[in-house]
Amino acid sequence: MRDKDFLTMLERSRQVKKEILAWYQQEYPKARLVNRKGYAIFCPAVGNVEIKEDRIAAESGAYVFEFEDAQGKPSGLAQTTAGEAVIVDKEYVLKLKTVSLLFLIKECEGRRIIQMGFTTKDGKRAKGYLIPRHYLLNSAYVEKAKRWFR
Repeated sequence: MRDKDFLTMLERSRQVKKEILAWYQQEYPKARLVNRKGYAIFCPAVGNVEIKEDRIAAESGAYVFEFEDAQGKPSGLAQTTAGEAVIVDKEYVLKLKTVSLLFLIKECEGRRIIQMGFTTKDGKRAKGYLIPRHYLLNSAYVEKAKRWFR
């Protein structure tokens, strides 16, 4: 990945986090962004919030949730300490309790484990769960909103 691409991706991620923070602050004015492993928004009222953006989910028909890094260590969902999860794609913003997301992933019959991301020098890659998009979009556990920002 070129440095320019990385910086563009990083800036887009910051913008998404700012939009989600503003959304939370409507109900929880004291919520704030943090740079912590395990969650992105400090909001004790809901147990903090993890934000995941999946820009290709609408086209691919599936969300990917990382659970193991390329070194075999827990990452993503396996290490989050957030009470709520927000999933952002090109069309929707989904909000649900993290425990509900973990339950849905475990119970999803269409779930697959895939290798993802860049390959390390020793040929290893991160692992994630591939979950059909419609499965989450139609779940009673999920609060769904049309994406209101670019």
